[in-house]
Amino acid sequence: MIPTVAPPFGMTRWVAQTRKDWVSVNPYNYTDSSIHGFQATHKPAIWMGNSGQIVVVPGAGQVQSAFEQRGMNFTHSNEVATASYYSVSMDALEGGTIQTEMSASE
Repeated sequence: MIPTVAPPFGMTRWVAQTRKDWVSVNPYNYTDSSIHGFQATHKPAIWMGNSGQIVVVPGAGQVQSAFEQRGMNFTHSNEVATASYYSVSMDALEGGTIQTEMSASE
């Protein structure tokens, strides 16, 4: 299971992306310690591919377009995940903290 945010029966779900999204790989893995962005996904199951996804990356300073360079560290003690809400506090690449919150509604 991955912590996605969506209204009931939503076709697009938002998820914190800790890994590149491939077939048989979820974009979020609980064992990871850095977030590389927040992905809008249509992926219904791990064994299916994704299509039409988009990634939003919060940050300050220079844009890091390479996946490997834009990871921001976080801890699960700074993370809240429910079916309709997700919040996390991350260490910004340029120093400081970035707080991200997502909620679902109709």
